[in-house]
Amino acid sequence: MFALILALATSPSVPQETTGPARLHPPGALLYAETPDIADVLIAYKDAPLAQMIRDAEVRSSIMELLATSEIDLQALLADFAAKNDIPPGLLAAPLDLLTTYLSGVESTSFSVSFHEDAPGEFQGVLARMFESYHKIGLLREHLTTYASQNFNQYPSNLSDLNADEALLKDGWGRPYEYRVNSSASGFELRSLGADGVPGGAGEAGDLESDQSLKNALLDEAIGRAGATAIIEFSSGMLANQAHAILSRVASEIPVRSVQPAPSSAATSDAENLGVLNTYELVSSLKLSAWTLLHESRLVVGVGASTSDGYFERLSGAGASVASSPDFAHMLELFPETSGAVLTRGYLSVSSLVRSAEELAAVLDEDWNLQLGSAARSTWRMLLEGDRFITDIYSSLDESSVELAMSVGCEPMSQDLWALVPEDAIIVGTASVDATLFYTEIMHSLGETGWQENVPSALNEMEERYDFNLEDDLFGSIGSGVVFYMLPVKGVISVPAMALLVELDDPETFRKGLEGFLALLGDKGAGEYVIKYRPYRDHPMWYFTFSQAGGSPIPISPSLVIYENHLIVTLTNLRAKKEIKRLGLEPKGLHQLFTSGLPANATAAGYMDWSSFVDGVYSSARAMLSLMGGGLELPFDITALPEPETFTSFFQPTVAWAERDGERLHVRVSSSFGPETLGALAGVGLAGVFIGQAMAPTPQPPQVAHVPAGGVGSGGAATTVRREQTLEVRVAKEEAPAPPTGETLSFLSTRLAIYRLEKARYPARLEDLT
Repeated sequence: MFALILALATSPSVPQETTGPARLHPPGALLYAETPDIADVLIAYKDAPLAQMIRDAEVRSSIMELLATSEIDLQALLADFAAKNDIPPGLLAAPLDLLTTYLSGVESTSFSVSFHEDAPGEFQGVLARMFESYHKIGLLREHLTTYASQNFNQYPSNLSDLNADEALLKDGWGRPYEYRVNSSASGFELRSLGADGVPGGAGEAGDLESDQSLKNALLDEAIGRAGATAIIEFSSGMLANQAHAILSRVASEIPVRSVQPAPSSAATSDAENLGVLNTYELVSSLKLSAWTLLHESRLVVGVGASTSDGYFERLSGAGASVASSPDFAHMLELFPETSGAVLTRGYLSVSSLVRSAEELAAVLDEDWNLQLGSAARSTWRMLLEGDRFITDIYSSLDESSVELAMSVGCEPMSQDLWALVPEDAIIVGTASVDATLFYTEIMHSLGETGWQENVPSALNEMEERYDFNLEDDLFGSIGSGVVFYMLPVKGVISVPAMALLVELDDPETFRKGLEGFLALLGDKGAGEYVIKYRPYRDHPMWYFTFSQAGGSPIPISPSLVIYENHLIVTLTNLRAKKEIKRLGLEPKGLHQLFTSGLPANATAAGYMDWSSFVDGVYSSARAMLSLMGGGLELPFDITALPEPETFTSFFQPTVAWAERDGERLHVRVSSSFGPETLGALAGVGLAGVFIGQAMAPTPQPPQVAHVPAGGVGSGGAATTVRREQTLEVRVAKEEAPAPPTGETLSFLSTRLAIYRLEKARYPARLEDLT
């Protein structure tokens, strides 16, 4: 449940739009997130699967029975941990109840990352003036070089002697450049003094004279404009004061410098209404500061360009805010009122910033690879409806979208593949594909990265040698759909039963291309693997066999089968044969994913049965521990481990799908897991580390052995040596002995037992135990 705190602290809400937290955040937000009504969230969380599991009597009983068989004194460990970390012991004993009590005093939370502009588009104007100045400096340097070459390597005393265009002699702010020559006129200095027209300064006001000075000025300008603001609204001033005291104490223990704040200029007649303001210097070299403000029932934290004066101005209604932005209005339009509890909603809007960065990269003649695609503008909301977390994400699709990503999920899915998915698959993923576009973008990317200087000619040479065409025979023969699935887990060290099916428009042409391509791979991998062709039930099948050098605990033989108008890819040839047999039977019902109400124009979909996956892994691991438990010296009784269904029965499969509507992508995820799950996993992990440290034996000093005279050392004198060192010398001088027969038999017995557990039979040969 620790993650629930984090989720709530970064996702506020707006119970009443006119008085919501959005009105208190700076305008120009690149990122905004809010949790509108935490009271609703806390009520709804009573039905969340994880909360149900924690409160379940059978779950509690199973855990207590397991702990009763261990040497762990959980109560003592929790008390010790709470004391060392200044945590109320009750919080660890009854986390849900106490967390609810603590969080019930919070009304809403919100967070924003903003980029300050005096007016919309003002930053673009700043960039234009900086770029113009830098560009003109380059042109003036060329003029100066030409002048010197014509005047015995002597530079002019004034720029006006260049007879250049008058506009060239002024920087982007319309000011003359600062120019001076040395005493011998053999060298010069040339720079723009920036927006303020005086030496020094930072950002727009900084001096420009070189590529590096431009980069520094741009960095300073960006840092000076960027800011972050977090606001927590409490139900009372007393609770806000307690939170502020905790935050101040934490800040005093980290390496930041407290700065005496300047008197606030906020418009108010009552100085007490300004609250308690603390200011900190985070990074002096970047002039990056932070501040905390306790004001009435709010705790406000700001970083960078975010200011307390701006907060008070927006509070009075005099300043613009996130609430008046088009992005916020768009979010409200997409997500009207709902019956579910809003855990988080917000938007990311960095399209303008990305365009500015791309312009900057072009001016500097650099490749920053800023292809953010649809992520440059997106809006989301996560709801808790009953015991399901519903997340909707809307993203823009424009010219900045990555073409490679556009080749997947570009059109409504082909339903021809759906009937081929086994009903018992626990993981399923399917999408439409544009293989031709995928090939084009891959080749374009290889050419841009310099992977090969001349990709087309090298590829043509290989294609002619092996008689195939990668674009036409292979990618050109692929249809419009692909699906992946995995069957239930049977063993923790078994090869997963999974397959990838690709739709083929022209199976015969694809086969021709595949044969040539595999011949190429076979020659390239000589000595490491062999590609064998062995039809099965009249269906072409190829599979890889690898060299046994080094050995692999999980032997695989990747296989490819052309079955009618589909390509089947599996990890083993045995799995490929089973797929051929299965597909030859009468078709059964559709998988649950395809009966869950997918939109008619869905372009991609996914399914994950977490319960079945965990059940399989847990059961296999428990069986293995039972076989090996005697030698592992575990701190608990393996037979007391509860059945996996005790925990997993609370969690239903996750279903996700995507659809495209013009230039908009909509993704929906329905799951039993919310943000609290990550916190729970983190808490379990930390608890495991703490318990492990608490139970670890105290390190003992190395033992020493007294060696009689003549045993070790020189001159027959008695010598004291560390026992570990004596062993190291012995091992270094002797050949590694073969394992004793008893150890070998014990190892083989264990491996045979595990093999029989997973395969329901013993292997025909010991080599199968690899």
